[in-house]
Amino acid sequence: MPIFQLSSPSVRAGLSVILLALLAGGACSRAEVAMSAARAQVILEARKDDRWRLEYALDRQTARLDLGPSLDGFRHDNWLVESPGLVLQQLNGRDYIAAADGSAFDRATLSVAPLSNPQPKEYQPFAPMGVSGVLVYTGHISPWRDEGARMDSRFDVTVYEGGVIAAFDQASSTLTNWQSPYGHPAFVYIGPQRPIETDAVVAVVDDRAPAWVRDEFDATVPTLFGYYAAAFGWSPDVRPNFFLAAGEFTERGRISYRGDALPGQFQATLVGGAWLERTDEATRVLRLTTAHEAAHLWQLQVGSVKDAPNYIHE
Repeated sequence: MPIFQLSSPSVRAGLSVILLALLAGGACSRAEVAMSAARAQVILEARKDDRWRLEYALDRQTARLDLGPSLDGFRHDNWLVESPGLVLQQLNGRDYIAAADGSAFDRATLSVAPLSNPQPKEYQPFAPMGVSGVLVYTGHISPWRDEGARMDSRFDVTVYEGGVIAAFDQASSTLTNWQSPYGHPAFVYIGPQRPIETDAVVAVVDDRAPAWVRDEFDATVPTLFGYYAAAFGWSPDVRPNFFLAAGEFTERGRISYRGDALPGQFQATLVGGAWLERTDEATRVLRLTTAHEAAHLWQLQVGSVKDAPNYIHE
């Protein structure tokens, strides 16, 4: 004997409607989950002209792709979506790629102007490095997942004939399925200069920098890195990168050294006419500030003391 029996046709019909609704709801939930990509292949083709090709290939279809904070609209000003039907949108201070009709997609192609609209307070998406060179910050290119974490992104990068790509120990004309050994974000140099390699560091020093600055770097950085390795009792697993850019040297008497650090990498830009000649003050600033930035390479990996304020590393 069955425990219960559906004898009324109207009852059976009503339950059928309820079951169909539940099944449809489950299908919608599964569809919503499937609409969020988890991995991205980021394809960047560097060119000698003023527009580069940028493509996102996702592991599955998604309703929209989160590119991160809008930062004064630099993407809307300088990035053009070339994939038919896709648009660049701003929502709650973030940039997204989405289909104009709300449909899902798994590939998006854009052209970008790499040296336009620099960010005054944020890491530069593409910072000038030497003649025709660019320092790429992957943090403004690698996408985000819906829950606010960075997506698992791998980069395929190619450069024009004669160009070089430098990232950690790698220096070649291509990067394939590449990710920073410390995870994104990271710096990647793209341009004509071959990096300087020592036992302690792989560096790109702007060929527009004064000769004494390059000589000082050669003498100072290996000593610095040896000191930190002894002081902390360990060396980084991967040789760190140092990127030194030359800014404007037109303003007499000015001496400015601006730096940014990431795990395993730091970059600095020299600005001001006081850099043109070696003086005691210019030498002191170069040595002390380089030591300050180099220290971050160890501090960023060992972490802060629990509950220590952010400024403790400064």
